[in-house]
Amino acid sequence: MPTLFLSYSRKDTTLVEQLEAALLAHGHTVWRDVESIRGGEQWPKAIGEAIAANHFFVLMWSQHAAQSHFVEFEWNTALALKKTIVPCLLDDTPLPPSLRAINGIPLQNFETGLPGLLKSLQQSSPAVARVQQASVLAKLQTLKSDAPEKVVAEAKAIFAQQGWNVQGNVYQAAGDIHVTLPPPAEEPKKKLLERWQTWVGLIGGVLAIVLGFIELREKIAPPRASNPQTDSVQAPAQWLTLKGQIKDEAGMPLDSVRVLLPELNLSDTTDANGVFEFRVYAPPQERVRFEAYRTGYPPLLRDPAWSEDLQQYQMRPK
Repeated sequence: MPTLFLSYSRKDTTLVEQLEAALLAHGHTVWRDVESIRGGEQWPKAIGEAIAANHFFVLMWSQHAAQSHFVEFEWNTALALKKTIVPCLLDDTPLPPSLRAINGIPLQNFETGLPGLLKSLQQSSPAVARVQQASVLAKLQTLKSDAPEKVVAEAKAIFAQQGWNVQGNVYQAAGDIHVTLPPPAEEPKKKLLERWQTWVGLIGGVLAIVLGFIELREKIAPPRASNPQTDSVQAPAQWLTLKGQIKDEAGMPLDSVRVLLPELNLSDTTDANGVFEFRVYAPPQERVRFEAYRTGYPPLLRDPAWSEDLQQYQMRPK
């Protein structure tokens, strides 16, 4: 089940709590800022990490959200991280220009709007752009200002400089891929036909050269002899277990820690004993990336090997 980051204005908390309860009832894992993380040290990077860790970015859009510097920072960061943005319209306030091409889901009437949101969340989440996400988070860590309006201005300038501020060329919403292209310049039909014929001729010539080279190489190249010392057979996949226990700095188990295997789109939450467990069909000895998140603690990132043994981890508060 995909995990969700809720972006909203504190003035819309009542509606957001109603939506959160409905999403939890349908099996979704929801992350939202309820512990004033926005006021803490390095809050831009902490929010960026939370957005990156979830599959979908659900934007609760309203007049209040349009006036919030925090919300503006969050949706700009989601664009830079290449996250799928699902706007939920709480009133008639238009979306920002960068997001207006995305089909928003009306939630003025909660009962009629919720089915549409749940359907949108059934789409497959796109592949994680890990290299770009790491670059974005590294840039967010360089932001020194605590003032929300200055953080927004600095972040947008960095995103624009790096080319991370997508302006609607390609976007994904409600299960569909939309592409917006500029209108082609008008050109005489005869000139277009001549250009098309030229390209077809060039492509045909290149293909003929490539095929001729392949055929010649097959004729003159000796067959490759098998070498049992270098030809290895990959071990077959099997059911593997990853178990762990997360404790605090005093050695006490931490419950309610959200543990993610982002490469496999799997998640779990630690129980009262701080224990989590995954069973995955994968080749033996393969290592896996796992991330752990809990309010008040920095993210825990590890690359353990699969093991039946209970592995111990520790999270220290900020």
